[in-house]
Amino acid sequence: MKLERTTVHFTDPLGSFEHTSYRLEEALVALVVSAKSSITLLSYSLPTWSRDWFLAGALDQALARGVSVKVYSHQYSNVARLVSRYRDRFDIAGWHWNEDDGDLFHIKGIMIDDVKLYIGSANLSKNGIAHSAEWGVVTTSPDLCLELNRYTTYLISNRKLSEV
Repeated sequence: MKLERTTVHFTDPLGSFEHTSYRLEEALVALVVSAKSSITLLSYSLPTWSRDWFLAGALDQALARGVSVKVYSHQYSNVARLVSRYRDRFDIAGWHWNEDDGDLFHIKGIMIDDVKLYIGSANLSKNGIAHSAEWGVVTTSPDLCLELNRYTTYLISNRKLSEV
């Protein structure tokens, strides 16, 4: 698989780690802001109840521009809150995990326009972004995006993910 324009980003709970790239939070906001047609959010934890969620403003702007949004998360309530906030006005859909014997939806990523992708360790939550040691890469790779789309489609068709 080909990766282009790949950058590495970190959170910094200590506030003193020197690196040349954006902080992870800034990189993820910039990624969402760059969307032209679609955004896919994947995270075990999404604090969708909070209007001060670090992606809320960028997501609001993208939806207002006509960008479609898909949300995948472990908990039904996280997905339902986010989708219900926008569903009557915008193109947004969400899926939650059907848990069996403690299995988890533990993917963390953001896909933009089926071309750009964040893959990393951080949940898209305040704790994951502001208070934990996390890292991730942002890259351009239509091939990786295609594989992630194939995988979520597989999970839906096998009833591990259910639409909200």
